Amino acid sequence: MKIKSFFFTVICLSIITCQIGCDAKKSNQKTECFPYGVASGNSASNSVLLWTKTTLEYIEQKVHWQISTDSLFTRIHKEGFKIAKEENDFTIKIKVDGLSPSTFYYYRFFIDKKSLSTLGRTKTLPAINEMPENFSIALVNCNNFQDGYFNAFEALSKRDDVDLVIHLGDYIYEYEAGRYADTTLVNRLHKPSHEIVTLNDYRTRYSQYRSEIEFQNLHAKFPFLFIWDDHEFANDAYAKGAKNHSEEEGVWKDRQANAIKAYMEWMPIYKSPEKNPPHQIQIGQLIDLLLLEERASARTKQINPCELNEKDVLEHTLLGKKQMNTLVNTIENSNKVWTVIANQVAFTGYSKVDSLFSLKYKDWWLGYPNDRNQVISAFKKATNKPIILTGDHHCSFVMALHDDHLDSCKPKYISEHNTKPLAWEIMVPSVSSKNYDAYPDSIVNNYSKKLVNPKYNPHIKFADLNNHGFTIMHFNQNTVQAEYVFMETIKKKDATIRETKTFNLTY
Repeated sequence: MKIKSFFFTVICLSIITCQIGCDAKKSNQKTECFPYGVASGNSASNSVLLWTKTTLEYIEQKVHWQISTDSLFTRIHKEGFKIAKEENDFTIKIKVDGLSPSTFYYYRFFIDKKSLSTLGRTKTLPAINEMPENFSIALVNCNNFQDGYFNAFEALSKRDDVDLVIHLGDYIYEYEAGRYADTTLVNRLHKPSHEIVTLNDYRTRYSQYRSEIEFQNLHAKFPFLFIWDDHEFANDAYAKGAKNHSEEEGVWKDRQANAIKAYMEWMPIYKSPEKNPPHQIQIGQLIDLLLLEERASARTKQINPCELNEKDVLEHTLLGKKQMNTLVNTIENSNKVWTVIANQVAFTGYSKVDSLFSLKYKDWWLGYPNDRNQVISAFKKATNKPIILTGDHHCSFVMALHDDHLDSCKPKYISEHNTKPLAWEIMVPSVSSKNYDAYPDSIVNNYSKKLVNPKYNPHIKFADLNNHGFTIMHFNQNTVQAEYVFMETIKKKDATIRETKTFNLTY
């Protein structure tokens, strides 16, 4: 039997076992023991964090876990149990230490011998002193439940050449049912039906998103790392508020705290992103990875860059001083082959070429020119090869970053993408959130041609404005390749891939 078929069979049997083992429950209660599947995250060379969630009926009961190097668990590497607590919404997190580097592990949970969870697979990072031959990171972001189906998650879960997945933010959306939505879709309206504000609201929204089998399959297949963006809180969030928050919805800090608590319950991580950012990960001797935090810790309220005065520029910050110092120091002093920065909003940016479409410069790095210039100065001193991985924009771009001394109000790009860059920025397509797909193809194609015209944006190597999917970055000691995978549709459940494009990035 082929390995892939065998793995699929084991997962199916585990699902069936769980359902059978939990059927002897009261008819008005959930029949699944672990209805949101399993997940892993925070991988290191010797440890990983395991996650699952059970339900109220198992309060104060022991949830057992096991981890093994084989999917049949013929030899249990480690095991234990944890009690499901109501204050954590019955989520379970287990940090497993003492693991081997660059090794696949299988894990599962159970409440009794008949109630197995689905089977999870994870992988540890390379040893700190190891130079891996290659390492592949998949990138996903912006999966709005109301805009379409999570077909990209299903397609990615079938890949066998990925070591790690990074979610670049907008894991959920806060809007009420029918707002920022494709209302032609059946059964894709948000729960609860109102905009989420309270802790229970955020928990309910996460449960809706994680009920999707495509999401569960992806989490079960690969370990994850995360950065959040604004919609885990509210649209255009900053440290002290958000564009999509009003006084009638209560105190911002209370809403922010509710959003963070729910996020921490549902994500397989053990340190909240706003605490001492950035989160730094070393992938052997190949990659220094930084996960930035650009919403809750230090960002000041967005200001139109055309309205910034000299005092505003100096005080207006995206990262804050401490996070900026760490980022700059890592860029300038890293001795790894690649410095990889997981980033929420557009860094490089591009020129506006059509009055029909507006650009959110004030929410991008262009809207925080002092911070942006500090990072560009650090890139000039870097001795290795920096790459910025960016979500939020819903569209796909490959852009060369140069020091063109831009005016953030009306940026004018000069350097071409085939000129040696300071860094490359890879902007990732949304999984389902709307981009330009609502416009007729003729309008989008015309706009796209203008956008990549060297007269306006010579630094853009590639742009795609209306496809949805995911991106995989393939690293080795000498090369890096960006692989874009675009789905056939998001309007129905269909994991068919429309096309794949690859780009080799040179320095």
